[in-house]
Amino acid sequence: MNEEIYSERIAQCFTVEDLTRIFSLAELLEMTRAGFLQDWLADNFSEEAAEILSLEEIATWNDDELRLALCELLNIDSAELSDYDAQSIERALNKRRLKEIYGGDGTIVTNQRELINALDNGDLIIYLVGGVFQIPRRYGGVTYYGRENALVEILNRRDVDFDAAEISLNNLQVFVCHNITVKYANSTNLIFLRGDKIAHDDAVKKIDVYKLLRGRRAFETPENFSQRAENMRGIVVGKTFLDEKNYNINLQTFDLKIDWYMDFLTVARNFAEKFFHCIIPAEFAQKLYETERAQLVYADFCADGNFSAIKQLYLITSDGTRIDIFVTDKPALEEFAEQNQSGGSGGSGYGLELVNPCAWTFSDTAIQATTTVANRNGMHTRPSSVFVQKASSFKSKIAIRAKGRTVDAKSILMVMSMGLTKGTEVTIIADGPDAQEAINALIALIDSKFGAE
Repeated sequence: MNEEIYSERIAQCFTVEDLTRIFSLAELLEMTRAGFLQDWLADNFSEEAAEILSLEEIATWNDDELRLALCELLNIDSAELSDYDAQSIERALNKRRLKEIYGGDGTIVTNQRELINALDNGDLIIYLVGGVFQIPRRYGGVTYYGRENALVEILNRRDVDFDAAEISLNNLQVFVCHNITVKYANSTNLIFLRGDKIAHDDAVKKIDVYKLLRGRRAFETPENFSQRAENMRGIVVGKTFLDEKNYNINLQTFDLKIDWYMDFLTVARNFAEKFFHCIIPAEFAQKLYETERAQLVYADFCADGNFSAIKQLYLITSDGTRIDIFVTDKPALEEFAEQNQSGGSGGSGYGLELVNPCAWTFSDTAIQATTTVANRNGMHTRPSSVFVQKASSFKSKIAIRAKGRTVDAKSILMVMSMGLTKGTEVTIIADGPDAQEAINALIALIDSKFGAE
């Protein structure tokens, strides 16, 4: 800090109004960190304010907290703050509110950086709020309390002993990434979620997945390779953490960020610029967030020439419920839904396309039936969601054909992408053990106008 320049300007200040008019908040913060502002406050404004901002007092404050203190002590008009300063102060206010809500002598942290800062400061009671955290065991004797569905992620590949470090975890979801043992006798109310599975079906061998990722063998026909790829279903390809901030209550969709496992780097590259969503009713989404916030991401594979590709991504809850993940080239789901709800044509022009769609093939025993979309606004977001949920309840392979296209009837993305407006003729095709039951139920659902009219 150039004290000479600041001295010339601060000599023009006789009131707090002069001070806040001549200096920006960033400059006031710099002057406070250097102890320069405190001298002026003691001489011209308030010795109490100078003591509140003493170097010993602010030594453990971050810049957000110091900005908030300056604004309150100097009565700075919040309407005149820059966007950057306003966001900084809002973070500090949120931290203060959390402290008031949870009380106690602990330190509130909302992300990993704040956690490490608190540990470096020697704090022994820490409230983990809302985020995803890794617990470093080199800081022993610490008690952690989870709030707002905080989640602890254990990345270690060797056994973890929290008891030996005298670490206590309480009221937390814990996601264990690898097949290790975790000792936590001093902890309470933990929900454990494990990410060390290779597939939903225990019959699938890891070696078979690795062989598939290498592509078609030299002496293997394309047909055999395609069949081998189709047999790879329910393979764990990554993980995702549900975040309440990413839930859209109007569309009842979760935006997802997928952390891909390195084994699937090649196929994951196809999804590098994609956005992921899943449709979950609000009550079920809340329950899932509170008990199974960490989710494994499963994939069904297919053949793409001489290499494997991902056909469909989805989540599987602890009770076996499958939740399809759909993929967009840009975050246009809301725009797409508005277009459909207003009677527009919708369609794949909004980037709602699967990355690796596969051609549909049916056996000779497949059956089909045709009807016409009758409800006024067509199959927009809600009817499409209801339709897909009903189709997904059957074991048979089910497709919907309209406008010259045939798509997977169990994929919300593909059904919405067809733009099925009122008067569109649709054909339902089913192939499997409960095909007739599926046809009857889905045709009846469309004819009922989805109960909306």
